[in-house]
Amino acid sequence: MRFVVRRPIFNYQEGVDGYELNLEQPATGEPDPAETVATVAIALQRIPPQTRVTVGSGHSLLNSSALRQLPPARVVLAIDPHDEDPEERLRAARTLRESGYSLTLLDFAPELRI
Repeated sequence: MRFVVRRPIFNYQEGVDGYELNLEQPATGEPDPAETVATVAIALQRIPPQTRVTVGSGHSLLNSSALRQLPPARVVLAIDPHDEDPEERLRAARTLRESGYSLTLLDFAPELRI
């Protein structure tokens, strides 16, 4: 069993636009993608049907066929741009985007060049 923290994402009118889901991480290694998908699917059942969720997506989840079980219209995948192998991440992101998933970057800060 994994614990899930559901943090609301508010719009300018202070209404809830969606939720950020923070899933408890295993003590060692990366979480099992199938277990992550099952946990997110349960969380989606407990919020209004038009509401989207943002989910942190590690390497194994991005490349997992299990991820395709989640509805693209309701799931935003948060990608860490600083993880290793950016080319593989980019390929996975393009494939997911073509499948209808929305993507966001975690902790993104553009480099300033003067």
